Amino acid sequence: MNLDFSVFWTRLEPLVIFSILVAVGILLRVTKVLKREDSKPLNNLILKVALPALIFKAVIGVELSFDLVKVVGVGLLVLPVMLLLSWLMCSLIKPARPLKGAVFICVVWANTGYIGLPLTQAFFGDQYLATSAFYDVFVTVIPLFLIGVPIAAHFGSSGGRKNNPFLELIRMPPVLSLVFALVVKMTAITLPAIIFSLLNTASAIAAPLIMISVGLSLNPGRLSGNLGLVFGICSLRLIVAPLVAFSLGLLLIEPGVFHQIVTLQASMPVIMLSLVFAQRYKLDEGFVATTIFISICLSAITIPLLQTLLF
Repeated sequence: MNLDFSVFWTRLEPLVIFSILVAVGILLRVTKVLKREDSKPLNNLILKVALPALIFKAVIGVELSFDLVKVVGVGLLVLPVMLLLSWLMCSLIKPARPLKGAVFICVVWANTGYIGLPLTQAFFGDQYLATSAFYDVFVTVIPLFLIGVPIAAHFGSSGGRKNNPFLELIRMPPVLSLVFALVVKMTAITLPAIIFSLLNTASAIAAPLIMISVGLSLNPGRLSGNLGLVFGICSLRLIVAPLVAFSLGLLLIEPGVFHQIVTLQASMPVIMLSLVFAQRYKLDEGFVATTIFISICLSAITIPLLQTLLF
């Protein structure tokens, strides 16, 4: 495998642009134009408007094929491998329960929505967005609520709160958007042209808003101890997971863009929702915040490097 620097730069360039937008978010926070708390309404806008519009537009315009099933299948096969590696890591270091729950969530689940969707769009174009949208919903979101939430509750504390993961899942706007898009597509409903104009406008703001929100949310000042464990998790999340996806893809997916996308999505940094779960279930919140921050920084190199070396 040879590193072609022209190809590497082509894949690095979108990440450079995204990094600049993240830096804008950090600058807005440092200069006190916006506060870290302002990321919450921004995230609501992204979660309830921009991402659903992006997913709906992608799914409504794609030709459904068995390749989508293969991509989701490979992604689902990666999950038990990462769960096993998380268990092995915890067996070796024997962390406290709140830290153990944080390790499982950070290793297994990747940021395939907030970062994976915009990167797919930047790398491969709008025509492949639906592939990443299916991966995000069926490989990340659904297992996160059905498996990740019980893991977080087991190792942490629910504080007396009785949450129903299934109800939380079906209320997720991106999930509802994908389901609605499939219904519209399969029933051949014709939508007015103005709906598509609105979708184009709403989806266009997704990537810049997401990156600025990441910048507002990141807090380098919260870097805590256990940095060796943090880098161990980042190695699993950013290098091992995509290599597992790549290897499984060789067996189950024909060479081409779908193989690249499943590898790309598996190489995303730690999912930002892990911090929400850490707060809700009293896991090691400082550790999770540190891991998110470092994994996002490192992914700016590992993502284009792996895509260039592997493809």
